[in-house]
Amino acid sequence: MCALRDRDADLRARARVVGISYGDVATMQRFIKEQALPMEMLSDTDKSVAKKYGVYGFFAPARVTFVIDAKGVIRAVISKVSARGHAQQVIDALDQAGL
Repeated sequence: MCALRDRDADLRARARVVGISYGDVATMQRFIKEQALPMEMLSDTDKSVAKKYGVYGFFAPARVTFVIDAKGVIRAVISKVSARGHAQQVIDALDQAGL
């Protein structure tokens, strides 16, 4: 999330970035504040979103990024997330998807 935070202006011009975690709302709010995140973080405490997207893990969802277009179509899946280079991975996926 920090790599995405650091490239927020580049990403915001092209996409809406949303993080999803198993943490409750209070945990997500603390994390947003501690990391100075400009993007939304959603709570998936019942793990229903992770299960629907096939990224369920017992303790945490798999670190996977989905690039979804305005019509709700998944245009790219980044399953090997690079912590430092993730923002560029997302930008490259947007480019390849023509978004």
